[in-house]
Amino acid sequence: MRGEPRASPGVEEEEDTYPRFQFSLRSRIVAMQALLLGVLLISANMGIIRRGDAEPQKVRITLAGTVAVDLAVISLCLLAVVVVALGALGTSTRRILAMVVLASVLAVSLVLIHWQSRQPSKGLAASLEPLQIAAQVAEACNLTLTIVSKGYQGNLSINESVVVAPLGALTYEFEGPATWHISAGEKAVVSYKVRFSGDNLTEPAAVQFGMAVYGNPQTEDAFAVPTNAVNITIKPIPKPRNLDVLWSLDLAGIGLVQASGGPSVADIDADGHNEILIGYRKPIRADWSPEIIGENRLLCATDSGSVKWIFPPLSQPGFDFAVNFLGQPRAISNPTIADLDGDGRLEVLIGRRGGALHCLSSDGQELWSFSRDEALGFVSLEYLNDDEKKLTMSFNGTLGSVDTPQLYDNDRDGEYEIYLASGPPDNERLIDWGRVSCLDARGRLLWNVELDGLPSQPLVWDIDQDGSGEIVVTLSSNYVVCLDASNGVELWRRLIIAADWYLQSTPIAADVDKDGRYEILIGSNDGNFYVLSEAGQVEWSFKTPLSAGKLQYSPPVGDIDGDSNLETSFCDDRYVYCIDLYTRQQEWVFQPAKPDDSNNYNTFADVTGDGKVDVLVVSPFLYVLSNRGQIQAIFDTPKVHHNYWAQSGTWSGDLNNDGNVEILVKLSGEALCCLATGAPYDESTMPWPKMDRDPMNRPVVPIGR
Repeated sequence: MRGEPRASPGVEEEEDTYPRFQFSLRSRIVAMQALLLGVLLISANMGIIRRGDAEPQKVRITLAGTVAVDLAVISLCLLAVVVVALGALGTSTRRILAMVVLASVLAVSLVLIHWQSRQPSKGLAASLEPLQIAAQVAEACNLTLTIVSKGYQGNLSINESVVVAPLGALTYEFEGPATWHISAGEKAVVSYKVRFSGDNLTEPAAVQFGMAVYGNPQTEDAFAVPTNAVNITIKPIPKPRNLDVLWSLDLAGIGLVQASGGPSVADIDADGHNEILIGYRKPIRADWSPEIIGENRLLCATDSGSVKWIFPPLSQPGFDFAVNFLGQPRAISNPTIADLDGDGRLEVLIGRRGGALHCLSSDGQELWSFSRDEALGFVSLEYLNDDEKKLTMSFNGTLGSVDTPQLYDNDRDGEYEIYLASGPPDNERLIDWGRVSCLDARGRLLWNVELDGLPSQPLVWDIDQDGSGEIVVTLSSNYVVCLDASNGVELWRRLIIAADWYLQSTPIAADVDKDGRYEILIGSNDGNFYVLSEAGQVEWSFKTPLSAGKLQYSPPVGDIDGDSNLETSFCDDRYVYCIDLYTRQQEWVFQPAKPDDSNNYNTFADVTGDGKVDVLVVSPFLYVLSNRGQIQAIFDTPKVHHNYWAQSGTWSGDLNNDGNVEILVKLSGEALCCLATGAPYDESTMPWPKMDRDPMNRPVVPIGR
């Protein structure tokens, strides 16, 4: 028949049981199973490769042993697919052989995959917390890496972070230990910080962040243990806003223009409303001419911005005003507010830099004073004049320059002792002389000691935690001196800086290294920030890297970024620095538009309502910076532009008991202003809300609080 194939002569035709491309149902099922099994094996193995990789953007070629296993498993899977496919086309004997090979490959592959899945961990487990984080650009995201070892013992390391999701316009910085050691059965908890940056970020960005921990790092037996992913939402930095003025109090009409120190706030008369206390001085010439004499007074205002009382009253002469040898105005100290004698009523202490201490009642009446009339003995001192001729100055050894008084109940009798640091009379050149005096709660002298330098405002606290207080002062002779608060006996002294500079900063007490002991923090005019042990040994120092500006007064100290480390922030003549006091590293630096080198009035308080501590800087405008140094808000007026001098610090808190945060600030040339923030008040986010921290002006971060 036409079209039928014919067999060749002499050739016996073999029956084709399984014609080409025509499979039985059983063969088709076997082939499909083999293909599916191969895909599953390859997918599972590639998944292990993915999970074990320290960074998905890189091919894992360093872990030679693990890569060999990966390649072996993949090769066996592919071989199984090929063998089964060929077996389906052959005789029954070949099919049986193919199924045997397939079973062998399956068994070997499962064993290898099981071994590989267990081998990298070596008994280690790694996890990251928290699972969800929201942060602004450049704000630290605090991560906790927990490693649990059941059998592994040795070194661990991380190479770098793993960003699972695309970064887009963001970049990141990663901080934390790179290597550490773990023992079998140990649980290690390690803290890390990651910060994302992106100047062009306008909308929140979502990022998944993970890490990989390496065991046996930098060896052929190295292995990687991955962590879970953390979901991080990065929010753009809001544009700085101008702070609104709730009210202002302008006293220029009575000659009170310039502030002295910063405001203090307390309900001194127990009427349920806060009062504001701030020192004022009359204006003086810009060249600080020594012959210019003005007046100083203490203002008490209500929480709504009206005058409650002024001391001395306007009907009486104000305190004397002069300029000292350093060209600084000698005015009055910050007011210290406390119940001195335990009678349930608050008193107000002010040190008059003309030479007296005044104790006032809640209505501004003088209860007692300790002044020049309290003779402390006749003093005769020798010094060199400008021509290096030796001269002798004699004066009645009374208080010449009284700084902010400090309180401490050293004898535990329920009444405070009052500690004063004083120097020579105003308008005298620098001489290495000063006094520390101790009074009882009624202004009676208990003891006084002479020092070989002009002392700073004292720090009075139980520094060594032995149950009795110590007094720490810095001296113009560049020593730090510690006295016994019971009797003024010198306990130790340390020479800190060279003779070309001088110390002027108030000491601060805080446990910055988390060892349960206090350290003493001191700024210096040589541009260094010093950290001393409780015994006065210099443990370390931070040198301002961008300028050689002087560091004056006491900067704030507190945990501003929630990492349990204490930070500080201070100004020199150009920049604002933030230092992590535990890691001893600079966190950030900020340059004000018009830097001012005369004062250091930074404070720590949450005034934006985001639950995070802000840094308030007067230099000479008011800047509200985030805990990463970005401008959150600003207060600036035309008057301030003509006065490049930061003359007063800020106070932040709930002034009028409305549940919101207000800011009090007296900028140069401006009225005393109360600024509305609209932020809810939370005392826990106010670690250092005013100069010298609290109404008692104690520059101390108590251990355990």
